[in-house]
Amino acid sequence: MVDRNKNIFVVEDEITVSSIITEQLISSGYKIWGTATSGEDALAILLGATEKPDAVLMDIVLAGNIDGVETAKQIIANFNLPVVFLTAYSDDQTFARVQGIKPYGYLVKPISHVELIFALGLAIEQHRLKPHSAAVEEGILAPVDSKQTDTSKDEVVESITKISMFKLLPPEVINTLKQRATRKYYEAGENILLEGSEQKFGFVVIRGCVSVIKSSNAHARELIVDTIVPGDSSGMLAVIESVPMWYTARAQLDSDILLISTQLLINIFDKYPECYREILKETSNKLKSSYVLSKGLAYNSVEQRIVDALSFLVEKAGVVDPETGLPTLHLTRRELADYTGTTVETAYRVTKRMEREGALKLPSPGYMTSIDLAKLRINRDWQ
Repeated sequence: MVDRNKNIFVVEDEITVSSIITEQLISSGYKIWGTATSGEDALAILLGATEKPDAVLMDIVLAGNIDGVETAKQIIANFNLPVVFLTAYSDDQTFARVQGIKPYGYLVKPISHVELIFALGLAIEQHRLKPHSAAVEEGILAPVDSKQTDTSKDEVVESITKISMFKLLPPEVINTLKQRATRKYYEAGENILLEGSEQKFGFVVIRGCVSVIKSSNAHARELIVDTIVPGDSSGMLAVIESVPMWYTARAQLDSDILLISTQLLINIFDKYPECYREILKETSNKLKSSYVLSKGLAYNSVEQRIVDALSFLVEKAGVVDPETGLPTLHLTRRELADYTGTTVETAYRVTKRMEREGALKLPSPGYMTSIDLAKLRINRDWQ
């Protein structure tokens, strides 16, 4: 016996048809969870709701910019709800589009009361017996309790949503990233990923700072080519390539890291191709930075390279001291030397000169304070 004490979301742009359907549902014991006339409204209503409906009746032709098929696709992927289509069209092309997203029912208008109630009851029962949606099977959504607590203020969720490519994802997918990721603490100097290793995961920095390091076999040296801080997507970029890791990721400070499996990330990126556009933007920016770094190493004096490195690091990872209004950096002279392709002795000499001239302070090893970028840039030679 099908339980009809269920909440139904009716998405139909014809007000008269919507009214008839809601009356038929109510007379059969169902409750109307809500109504919408466009795909955009339907998705917005679901996104803002704490309690979700038990099923969705979806017209294919809707007001707005997205039709019922696309709306249903997003509902199935993001909210794991059964969808029954309503349509005035029964052509092969429409049917093929609908079948492509595996709906729980397909009704051609005009619809009889009996057909509607039977199809809806069957959809709800089939969904109850098969709780994993297509998105779950593809590894995009985790099989979680629909009444889970709000995670919008969770620091892990906040860290994920700082990443530009993840800002485009719906809350359910963000929650899956949180659930399926592994949170791990790394001490300063500890490797997160090794150059040449298999790419099993990407990572997000929750707290701390991570150095991106390239090694030189010829000279047995390491060069820091980038720094990854909270909100930086660099830890995600490498996973889209089926090649060994091309850099070593090492905690520069004690760091709280979120590890996300490569396969989960690829599934999400394939499901939400707009993420790839963000990846292209990030990659383009990284290429520009690499060009500037390469040019500086080739043509600039070591003093100029140190000024450029400090300017870059302050803008990316500096923390403003509320008392002085000037930024501070956790950075050793060894790390500064690795950034700029010089020796520790040279980095020490140049930064001590900067300290004497009041451009920064060196109160303790691995710590620079009161960094005055204006003074640094005025005298770029620091001979």
